[in-house]
Amino acid sequence: MSEGRSDKHANRRSGCPGKLIAKGFSLMELLVAMAIVAILAALATPVYTRHIGRTHRVAAESCMAEYANLLERWRASHLSYDGVSTSGGSGVSPPECRQRVAANYVIGLVVSAGTFVVSATPVNAQIRRDASCGVLTLDQRGTRTAAGAVGVAGCW
Repeated sequence: MSEGRSDKHANRRSGCPGKLIAKGFSLMELLVAMAIVAILAALATPVYTRHIGRTHRVAAESCMAEYANLLERWRASHLSYDGVSTSGGSGVSPPECRQRVAANYVIGLVVSAGTFVVSATPVNAQIRRDASCGVLTLDQRGTRTAAGAVGVAGCW
């Protein structure tokens, strides 16, 4: 007898004549799911933004360390930082990392006879992402500074 059942009765529950099995989602279920997704997105976006800012900051710090290494090699050969040129002519060629971080940081260099200071200044969206650290510096003694409110411990 069940083989002869027509298609209009195929969705009926056994024991409940006249009730059809629900297929799909109700509007309320869809709205609840959308609300959950919106809440998760609202929580995840700031965390992701902070992570991206921290990643770019670490890349800039690495680039500053590369510059410091190049300058120390120059000083080991010439016994002074005098005469160092970072333009790529004679002296120290800028490391490749400078181009990699250029979208987020400007790497600056101030050199005198016995000292140097390498700085990383945030630009573009990195200013917002990493406002708590600001301008980072590294000198010939390895002293690190951060201009932002978090300070050296939170930025380096």
